[in-house]
Amino acid sequence: MRERSSEEEDEKEETVLREEEEEEEEEEVIVDICAGQGQLKFLSRRAAKTKTSVTPPLLREGNSIILEVKDLCEYAEENEEEKSKVPWVEHKFAIGDSTHPEGLEEALLKMRVNDIAEVKIFASSEYQLCDALLPETQTITFTALFVVKVVEVTDDSVTDDKFAMSHRERLEYGEKMLERGRMLYQTKRYRRAKLMWDKGADIFSLREPQGEFDKDGEKKNKESFQVAHKIYNNLAMLHLKMENYKEAEAFASDSLDCEKDNVKALMRRAKARLELLKWEEAEKDMDTALQLEEEATESNVEKLKRELAPLRKKLQLLRKQQDLKDKKDGFGNVFKKSEKKTYYKDDEIAKENEAFPCKDLATTQLDWDEEFKQIDMEEAEAVRWKGMKEREHKYNLLRFAHDPEIYMNNNA
Repeated sequence: MRERSSEEEDEKEETVLREEEEEEEEEEVIVDICAGQGQLKFLSRRAAKTKTSVTPPLLREGNSIILEVKDLCEYAEENEEEKSKVPWVEHKFAIGDSTHPEGLEEALLKMRVNDIAEVKIFASSEYQLCDALLPETQTITFTALFVVKVVEVTDDSVTDDKFAMSHRERLEYGEKMLERGRMLYQTKRYRRAKLMWDKGADIFSLREPQGEFDKDGEKKNKESFQVAHKIYNNLAMLHLKMENYKEAEAFASDSLDCEKDNVKALMRRAKARLELLKWEEAEKDMDTALQLEEEATESNVEKLKRELAPLRKKLQLLRKQQDLKDKKDGFGNVFKKSEKKTYYKDDEIAKENEAFPCKDLATTQLDWDEEFKQIDMEEAEAVRWKGMKEREHKYNLLRFAHDPEIYMNNNA
């Protein structure tokens, strides 16, 4: 019995040693992050290898986590022994709260509890910046290098699931994305601002049902529109700046769906439509904006007219250029005789009185007088035969009426 127990213990020890060796020899997985401006290299994926328990889910935005981090920015060129001496530092935060670099948060969304990975963000990359700090107070001239270990998820609530949110939570999240996007736009971080406003716009794509069974639905939707139209309007402004005119027109229209008398949205849609060559629609938006401004406050009318002046001048110039182009290339010459007489060779064109060109064959000439004479003769013959048939029919009717028996015998 003792020999068996000792053998079992030896087998267990060998199994444990084998598993440890497998973990050490585990193949490194490298994933590109930050639009190619960074890398995530997994050093250990214990969560994925767990067989006895359920594999934990990927981290999500809104999760409160405990993270251990080794900051290796100053040790990027050192050997592994020096890097191993760097102590772990514990961090507690919620993913998406803007207190940590954007690249680190993106890497965490690909990790699970117990994962250990190396996160590298290349020098001069915007993904090294924290949203909560001003860009001029942060240094991104060197490559950022971290080793992170996900220790625990203390709160698994998420902020990116609009279906699980209440109406009040969606409003708060939308307002937070609106303000965060404004701050980023003011610091000229346009890509990041767009990302924040896109998240807010997606939240408000979900509307409350309206009807007799949910009388508060209309009220809740109006509250959402008060925030949503600002996000849509800002996205229209941002896409105009990025020269994405179709997207700018679409977001301006979304803003006007929420607030139809919004002058800023009308002006931005007019600018986008002007670039999309939708001149009549653009002019209509400009006229509507001016009319609304005149009805609301006369003090802003002159300011709006000054803003409209270059747009109307551009519209007039575009129309003039198009008219000249049409006159030169298209409609102006549509009734003029082309300088090029034909696309065919001379021997491929039928001559006068020919039915079709007979290349290398005897030409068929038509005598039109003779043709018309023949037609007249055929028509006269047809009339004559028609008259003879009619007279024969009347004669047969008279014979039948006079003596039906004799008529039938003769035609038998």
